[in-house]
Amino acid sequence: MNNTSTFDIICNTTSVRVVVVVVVAAAAAAVVVVVVEAEVVVVVVVVVVVVVVVEAELVVVVVVVVVVEVVVIVVVVVVALVVVLKEVVVVVVSKVVVVIVVVVVVVVVVVVVVVGIVVPVVVVVVTAAATIVKVVIVVVVVVVVVVVVVVVVVVVKVVVLDIALVVILVVVVIVVVVVVVVIALIVVVATVVVVVVVVVVVV
Repeated sequence: MNNTSTFDIICNTTSVRVVVVVVVAAAAAAVVVVVVEAEVVVVVVVVVVVVVVVEAELVVVVVVVVVVEVVVIVVVVVVALVVVLKEVVVVVVSKVVVVIVVVVVVVVVVVVVVVGIVVPVVVVVVTAAATIVKVVIVVVVVVVVVVVVVVVVVVVKVVVLDIALVVILVVVVIVVVVVVVVIALIVVVATVVVVVVVVVVVV
C-alpha cells in the first residue's frame, strides 16, 4: 500500500525542488508605547511567521523582521534629552526673566524714590539752608553796621552831635536791629516748617 501523502505527491510531482513559503502571520505585531513626560513614542515590532516547505519537510521559522531595540533606545534617549533640555531651557529662561524683572523693578523703584522723594527733599533742604545762610549774613551785616554806627556816633558825639540826638540814634539802631532779627527768625522758622512739611508729605 502506498503511504505517500498528498503533501509528498504535490512536492515530488514538480520537476525541480519546490520551496513554498507561506506567510502565516504577516502582521503579528507588538506595539511598544514609551511615555516620557507626555511625549508618546510608538515603536512597532513586526514579527513575521514564515512556513517553509522544503522537500516534504514542514519547518516553521519565526523571523523578526524589524529589530528596533537600538532604535528604541536612541529614540527614548533623544526624546529624554529633548524633554530635559526643554525643561532646562524653560527654567533658565524663566530665571533670567525673573532676574530681569526684579532688576527692572528695583531700578524703577530707585528712580522713583530718587526722583520723587530724595531730589525734592534735597532741593528743599538746600534751598532752605541757602535761605537761612542769607538771613544770617544779612543779620550779621546789619549788626556790624549798627555797631560801627553806634561806635562812630559815641566817639564823635562831643564834636558833632548832642546827647539827645545820640540817644535817638541809638534807639533807632536798636529798633532796626530788633526788627531785622525778628524778621530773620520768622524767615528761618518758616523755612524749617516748610522743609518739615515737604519731607513729611513726600515721604
